[in-house]
Amino acid sequence: MASTDYDFKANRTQIIEQAFRIVGVLEPGDVLTGEQEEEGVFVLNEIIKSWQSEGVYVWNQQWLNTTLSADTAAYDLSTDPAVVAIEQAYYRTDATGTDHPIEIISWDKYTEISDKSSSGHPTALTIDYANDKFYVWPVPTQTLYLYYLAIVKLQDWDDSAGKGQLPVRFERALIYQLAADLGDSYGRSEQWIHQKQQKATYLFRRAKASMRGLDSKTFVNSAF
Repeated sequence: MASTDYDFKANRTQIIEQAFRIVGVLEPGDVLTGEQEEEGVFVLNEIIKSWQSEGVYVWNQQWLNTTLSADTAAYDLSTDPAVVAIEQAYYRTDATGTDHPIEIISWDKYTEISDKSSSGHPTALTIDYANDKFYVWPVPTQTLYLYYLAIVKLQDWDDSAGKGQLPVRFERALIYQLAADLGDSYGRSEQWIHQKQQKATYLFRRAKASMRGLDSKTFVNSAF
């Protein structure tokens, strides 16, 4: 079998069209008007942003790397991709050397360190969300190469042919949530909206239940 036998994923237009069909605005074969597409894109991105506050990040993890400089404790968080949390980290003394694990600690725990300027090879890393920076401790005494598993924000769904960053198992939840949110604008009854919301919630919970847990969930959720 070819890899294309397993790669089905609806694009943005298909998801919005399906939601409008559930609402009863589009018939099979109809296409979106410009106004419908604009409204659908807005609501779709609002839903994705709200799902981020639910801690739905697992599929959006990326290994990133940066260079740690001697005598420098603070570093800017990546903005492209936009980092929300760091799950794991290690450093190397050269690009192909041995991996040395670094513990991810809370900001509160970092503030309790009495001598933050002490130097050596880093054993801990923390994020300062207020200033979009991360700190390593002890402060490096030489150039090091940091590699870290980051949880990054979902990108906005800006491309009509784009397939987003959600796994396929969330698509039906997204479609029904979009239909429920659009229903009020198109005269659907409270009962109808409630029914579609219930189905969206059920599908969302079922999809999310298959996600593995995140050790950092407590501070991921508080990042917004």
